[in-house]
Amino acid sequence: MMATQQRTLLHTIEGPKGKAEVFELENSSGDSVVTEYEVTFGQRQERVPALGHAVILAEELCGRA
Repeated sequence: MMATQQRTLLHTIEGPKGKAEVFELENSSGDSVVTEYEVTFGQRQERVPALGHAVILAEELCGRA
């Protein structure tokens, strides 16, 4: 079985410190699918398990929270 990963941009959040992007990552292997979220801000990338957490993190990083 071949593992695949799909990366989809969900949100772009801009604030006084810059722009953060929230991506959905879907990793599938056989019958198993794992979804997690990635926040990118400049060179920083952070993965979190929930969309709400990702959006809050993105807002904090770009200075909107």
